[in-house]
Amino acid sequence: MKHLKNLLSLLFLASLITACSSTTSTRVTSPNGYQLQTLVAGGPLHGAKGITFGPDGYLYVCSVYAQTIYRVDVSTGEVTVAVGAPHGESDDVAFAPDGTMV
Repeated sequence: MKHLKNLLSLLFLASLITACSSTTSTRVTSPNGYQLQTLVAGGPLHGAKGITFGPDGYLYVCSVYAQTIYRVDVSTGEVTVAVGAPHGESDDVAFAPDGTMV
């Protein structure tokens, strides 16, 4: 059951990143004639590591790189900051039985 939950979390995260990506590309030409093309815009989550559901039903995603723990509403895709930098720097997140985030 835990493996299924982890798999579903990863699939959701992959679809969220895809949904947050821009479908339009931009192309810039330098004076030297080189072209830089952006295929997709960056998403709101950078270096996602620990991923788990909290007791409130939100998906929590840790980012050591951004020093932030994000809260994702899986029904809308809205991403908010649960714990901001630098206090959110963590590699993993878990919840105690009383709902305390650790």
